[in-house]
Amino acid sequence: MLGQYHALTFTKTLDVAFRHRGDVAYEPGERVKVDFKEMRDEIAATFYLEPTLMEDVGDFTVRAHNPAGDAAETFKLSVIGEWR
Repeated sequence: MLGQYHALTFTKTLDVAFRHRGDVAYEPGERVKVDFKEMRDEIAATFYLEPTLMEDVGDFTVRAHNPAGDAAETFKLSVIGEWR
């Protein structure tokens, strides 16, 4: 199965959280990696999930918070590959 990732950019992000189906937190660890990269006056947070499992299919919401305010974005994760 092929894992997919989604990149979102927030300005000067201090705190980023990823939630699956609104309630399950995905924290950095064995399967989850979050990279932060500075780009001019912004910081991009990229969410990686490997291996991607069928249970991961669905909506993810990323929320970012800093002193300037809050931002949120929802994206759909699909798993592409063969059923085994």
